[in-house]
Amino acid sequence: DKGTKILNQTLHAYFVAEGIQHQTSVVRTPEQNDVVERRNRTLVKAA
Repeated sequence: DKGTKILNQTLHAYFVAEGIQHQTSVVRTPEQNDVVERRNRTLVKAA
């Protein structure tokens, strides 16, 4: 979700400092879950 708990300046600054690309999805678009699941699998394999 795009709540203020997630999208705040402190967290954004952390992401930038660590080179993390933060992406959000559009509400009510389950087709985007495929992209997230694939990226998560890639991260798990790399760990």
